[in-house]
Amino acid sequence: MIQVHRGLVHARPLLVFEADRLERLASDLRAIADGQAPQPHDIGASPLVERWHSVARTVPTIVGVGQGHPRLADGFVQTTEIIALDLVGRWARTLSRYYVLGKERSDDC
Repeated sequence: MIQVHRGLVHARPLLVFEADRLERLASDLRAIADGQAPQPHDIGASPLVERWHSVARTVPTIVGVGQGHPRLADGFVQTTEIIALDLVGRWARTLSRYYVLGKERSDDC
């Protein structure tokens, strides 16, 4: 998660790096969707993982009471992974969309 409220001098290189990474992912997913297997230069440069298995991992998300989501009913929501967060500007960019940050939950809730 990139904390934008710390200033663009700190955040800009991280934002550009993440944008480039996601553009490469999108390009690869489009190629796979079009029936194109990874090319030899993609696989040849890839690291090898032996004795592997998949596991779930925890990523930062936002949970709370949502309103106005285009696909979900109003009520409790959990977002996709937070990519960028601005506590001063009161917004978050998750993997799928922007969110406006209203009141933060207090610890006595």
